[in-house]
Amino acid sequence: MGFSLQWRKWMDECLRFATISVLVNGSPTGKFRVEKGLRQEDPLSPFLFLIVVEGLGMLLNKASEIGRFEGHSFGNQAGSLTHLQFADCTLILGPRSLENVDSMKAILHLFELSSDRKVNFHKIRLFGIKTSDSWLEEAAKALNFKVGSIPFIYLGLPVGANLRSIFTWDPVIDKVKKILTR
Repeated sequence: MGFSLQWRKWMDECLRFATISVLVNGSPTGKFRVEKGLRQEDPLSPFLFLIVVEGLGMLLNKASEIGRFEGHSFGNQAGSLTHLQFADCTLILGPRSLENVDSMKAILHLFELSSDRKVNFHKIRLFGIKTSDSWLEEAAKALNFKVGSIPFIYLGLPVGANLRSIFTWDPVIDKVKKILTR
């Protein structure tokens, strides 16, 4: 990703040789070494996590580039969208195909091997639009995912929901409508 050798050494030092002390009855203890990476709430944690998951995005982009994974196309626009990432939430997009299922399985496995991170397959949901339940069940079984249902929540927003039915009662929406129809 283009990080300098000096920067990588600093990160290595933070991860391998960090020491901490704790307060016991208001008094600090002696320092001791952290055995497993960064502690919770360490300001470096989210930054390093984003660098690691960027690797997943790069794998998806490369797979799409070489024709091993087909992303979602929007009309007759050039290119396709393979994924959306925000913090610790990744949404992988693509049309229904056995090739995409096989590629997704390989990409996630490669990500685990290259990042030394474990993918929690029990949290992953497979969603289908205009896809039969039997195909979704078969693909989810092959990927060791669970089948999700639409609408679902992504970054706090309902995806696949009829937003008009959700917001028709909202007084703010009614005020906006009145302003727009003046």
